[in-house]
Amino acid sequence: MSQNTNVQASTNNNSLSEKKKKIRHTTIIELGLMAVAVAVAVVVAAKLPKE
Repeated sequence: MSQNTNVQASTNNNSLSEKKKKIRHTTIIELGLMAVAVAVAVVVAAKLPKE
């Protein structure tokens, strides 16, 4: 997944001049979703061994 995100980031950089605001919002949303996904993964990974 990290490779996919890096490719998207490069593509977004190319379009930065055209749509700065949209890319900024998309980046913030993507970062938020990734943070939530990481947090959930950490919680699940922490709970699995205990059970």
